[in-house]
Amino acid sequence: MSELLSIVDQKTQLAGKNRIDLLLFTLTNGHTYGINVFKVQEVITYPGTNEIKHDNSAVIGVSDIRGSLITLLDLSVAIGLEPASDREKSFVIVTEYNNRVQGFIVSAVDRIVNMHWEEISSPPEDMSSNSQIVAYARISEELVDILDVEKILQDVLPVKNEISEQTKTRIKNEISENTDSQYEALIVDDSMVARKQITAVLSSIGIKSIIAKNGVEGLSLLESYAEQYLDVQEKILFIITDVEMPEMDGYTLTKHVKSHPKLQHLPVILHTSLSGGFNKELVKSVKADKFVSKFHPEILAEEILKVIQSVRG
Repeated sequence: MSELLSIVDQKTQLAGKNRIDLLLFTLTNGHTYGINVFKVQEVITYPGTNEIKHDNSAVIGVSDIRGSLITLLDLSVAIGLEPASDREKSFVIVTEYNNRVQGFIVSAVDRIVNMHWEEISSPPEDMSSNSQIVAYARISEELVDILDVEKILQDVLPVKNEISEQTKTRIKNEISENTDSQYEALIVDDSMVARKQITAVLSSIGIKSIIAKNGVEGLSLLESYAEQYLDVQEKILFIITDVEMPEMDGYTLTKHVKSHPKLQHLPVILHTSLSGGFNKELVKSVKADKFVSKFHPEILAEEILKVIQSVRG
């Protein structure tokens, strides 16, 4: 386990080029799941818990981990499986998503694998919108489910982040001040929860959304607009893209956009739950225009306003 922790620490300092490092683990059904190592702070043996009563049975309690009180969730319960039968033999994956730190109780931790995003597949179109699986990967002949942790956390520990009516009105008025038309933006994100959140923000300030579920789908749409329009910004004013996505990540998508003669002027906002100083350097390297952490709707709305003002100014 100490070797695994060392690898986790090393991997969290690195950012791939359309690659992902997956931490693989098993839950109570014996199946293998994965999450991005970039979101893992550490993996520890079960530290014990001060149990608390909570409306959602997946919330076990809190634990003092390195001087901080961390909420612990039974990840098996969170996705509809049987709870861990012997927690003392379990492990906890401490993660940070959207500036929140929590620990996921899992049955066993396997290993870290490095993969190309092209090797990871999106779920079938007919999959239920309630699914907590965001992608699939075949590793050593085994099908691994990659979890939509943003959806899981929103289901278990929902956070309501809404834009104030005053801010909505001000930004909407500033956006529409010099135009009679309604702007459109391309949203590229594999998480159903994230797409709904972003679309809601855009709608509240008077901007229509066009949706793509990964970088490949997003780039295909953009290339089709480049063929149809002399000026692509007649159709799409800017792009908001996630970083982690099957088939093509947001960094690679941004590189394609910024190297395309008819797309390179489109502003790109990287919108991600990843944290860490490496993001600033990567934003520079792929020539993205903004980096906004998920999910802070007022900050996102203000950054969108700045982008529009820079484009139309």
